[in-house]
Amino acid sequence: MLATSFHHIIRATVWPKAAEDIYIQALSYVELLNTDNALYLKIKALKEDSVWHSLDQDSRHAATMFIEEFEKSGTQLDIEKRKIFVENEQQNISSWKPFC
Repeated sequence: MLATSFHHIIRATVWPKAAEDIYIQALSYVELLNTDNALYLKIKALKEDSVWHSLDQDSRHAATMFIEEFEKSGTQLDIEKRKIFVENEQQNISSWKPFC
C-alpha cells in the first residue's frame, strides 16, 4: 500500500523504482512469514487447544484466515517441497514489475 501510494503521488523516475523495490521486499517478507512452519504449527495448535473457545469470534476468524494463508503458501508441505515452493515464489515476486 505504501509503495502504491508513492507511485501515485510522485511520478519522478526514481520513485517508481523505489516503490517497486519496497513492494518486492514487503512481498518477500510476507511470503517468508507465510512459509514459517513453526509459526503455522503454533497458530494451528490454537484450534486444537481449549483456549480456542475462549477467543472472541474475530480472533478465531483471524486465526483461521492465517491457517488458510499458510496452507496456500505450502507450509504444510515437507521441507524439500516447501523449499522448492519458496524458491518459486521468490522468483515470481522478483520477476514481477508493477511500477516501472
